[in-house]
Amino acid sequence: MQTIKSTIAENLGVAPTRSGDPHQLVEPRHRFSLEQVGDLSGKVALVTGGSEGVGFGCTHTLLKANIDKIFVLSKSQDIISQAKDAFAQDDQLDANANARLAWKQCDLTDWKSVQKVAREITDETERLDILIANAGKGIMTHALDRHGIDSHMSTNHLGHVVLIDALLPLLNKTVEKHQTYVRVVSLSSNLAEQTPQEVDFTQESDFKSDIGPQSLYARSKLANLLFARYLDREYSQKAGHDHVIFNACHPGVVETRQTQVWIHEPFPILGYGMNLLNPIKKDIFQGCVSAMYSATQPTKGGNFICPPAVPEEGPAKSRDQEMQDRLARLSKEIIERAGVTLLTIPV
Repeated sequence: MQTIKSTIAENLGVAPTRSGDPHQLVEPRHRFSLEQVGDLSGKVALVTGGSEGVGFGCTHTLLKANIDKIFVLSKSQDIISQAKDAFAQDDQLDANANARLAWKQCDLTDWKSVQKVAREITDETERLDILIANAGKGIMTHALDRHGIDSHMSTNHLGHVVLIDALLPLLNKTVEKHQTYVRVVSLSSNLAEQTPQEVDFTQESDFKSDIGPQSLYARSKLANLLFARYLDREYSQKAGHDHVIFNACHPGVVETRQTQVWIHEPFPILGYGMNLLNPIKKDIFQGCVSAMYSATQPTKGGNFICPPAVPEEGPAKSRDQEMQDRLARLSKEIIERAGVTLLTIPV
């Protein structure tokens, strides 16, 4: 019975209970709400894709929690302008909310640009307490990026590898100077379980091949989870940086542009089936709960956190240390072949 309850809590926005809150279905020790984030005064955060969807929910929550500064990385100036307008009109936020937000235009498939933006951030702040790797390409048809890599893998995984690598020195500086935990959160998905069996990251084709819209997304989300667990094992534990916490999370089925609009690109008709789920999808604030828990609470890494704060094992592939190693090694080779040198991540 608890499995059924957890499935509802982790994926849906409503529950057949008096309160209607699905997050109340899990065991009390795994409950968490945005009100429990706590005061983040003096701290600095970064959210990729933080101007819409789950990322908007994260940015709003961080601002409400008095974050001192938040860097938002995204591609569209129009979308960040809309987000700022929404923040300015929100009674839950103070009048200085937008003054604490710094937008950086960044295309995660342009790895040189990602590294440049990371250097700018390092020059503009002396600390970084939270990094939420949220931006991503949803379930869409196959396309190759400028490097000849599947754009799902390039955006969802490799762009974030470059970003994390470039910002690790700043994260470490924050730990050393302020004697605090810093947390890196990767937005994965329970759809990672649907990655085809033949995908094992033994060859570069696993970064390029067309395996169908849903499997392309699943493969990239498996990579997010594998890499978070790799960093926890090889960087936090083995390299002695145990106050740098790496976790991945699943947001649930959330009503966003991905599930409303982009789903019709690969599935012009069947996409309406996803639209029919709107009444039971999580809204963006329900969808950001597991990310905000992961960004503010854990003192241990390597976990796959499902809403609201439920640690799940995740797919068997994600726990395969040899596969984690292969993914990290191939990721570095592909990125450095494109002329971007990784300096921090141990491979």
